[in-house]
Amino acid sequence: MTMLVQHSGKMTFHTASAGFTLVELMVVVVVIGILAGLGIPYYSSYVYASRVKQAVPLLNKISDKERIYYNRMGTWFGSITEDTLHSNLGIDLTAAGDFCFVVSCQVATNCTGGAAVGPAFAATGNTPSFQVVAYLRNKAADYYTAGNRASCLVTTGKSGPMGWATTGQSVVLSYPPPADGWVSGLLWRNGMSFTNALAN
Repeated sequence: MTMLVQHSGKMTFHTASAGFTLVELMVVVVVIGILAGLGIPYYSSYVYASRVKQAVPLLNKISDKERIYYNRMGTWFGSITEDTLHSNLGIDLTAAGDFCFVVSCQVATNCTGGAAVGPAFAATGNTPSFQVVAYLRNKAADYYTAGNRASCLVTTGKSGPMGWATTGQSVVLSYPPPADGWVSGLLWRNGMSFTNALAN
């Protein structure tokens, strides 16, 4: 922008420099800060949920192996020890460091292997044969307890957790799958509930 300016009786042309004022820059910084403050919690929740869902393939694999075991032996296999899950179901859980897996049966006589029964069960609205629970780990302890739920002993040589999880929270697969929807505070979808794990 060119302006005509009178200086010491002479008329001269000056070009004004184009730029942002300090106030304008401060307004932009404040707006960016507000947007970041609103967005980061949603982004963090999304990342946490995606990490929790890393348990899904192993939950499904354990469930498949349970059905094979039942067809062969006539009972389900339940255990709070990952080593016995490995030796009886043939599943390797050493790489799943962020989780500790438990298989529990509602009726003890339908289950071999010293399974947890009763309070280990998440409410489903039906009578499941077994549930596979993936407890979240955030420290490299070998043994976990979660209130009145089943305890869990991690497998020998298991990798350590990455530290993002909240210990004691869990993802549950129930077989046969309950109807989709809310039951006693748990949301079930396709036989799984992430309600407890995502309540952080």
